[in-house]
Amino acid sequence: MVAIRHNPFPVDPTYAGIYSHAVEVRGASRSLLVSGQVGVAPDGTLPGDFEGQLEQAIANLKAALSAASMTVRHITKLSIFLTHREDIPTAIEVRKQHFDG
Repeated sequence: MVAIRHNPFPVDPTYAGIYSHAVEVRGASRSLLVSGQVGVAPDGTLPGDFEGQLEQAIANLKAALSAASMTVRHITKLSIFLTHREDIPTAIEVRKQHFDG
């Protein structure tokens, strides 16, 4: 089995060597394990609202997938963790914009 790290943009130096945005595992089949993505842009900026942060987290996810030559159609499980219940409707709408089915 071969493990390939994918970092489409640099990892914060604090976590270099112990964190990867995604790890591709190749053996009898091919899997990509994507680390939890947050709403911080590659340049370190953080959108000021929940929707902007979720959009950025999804952009980060798509970058990790792209680095492994994959798209959102390859996702078999996606979890979105929220800290505020009132963000659920926004999360549903943003998810619908990026994921089909």
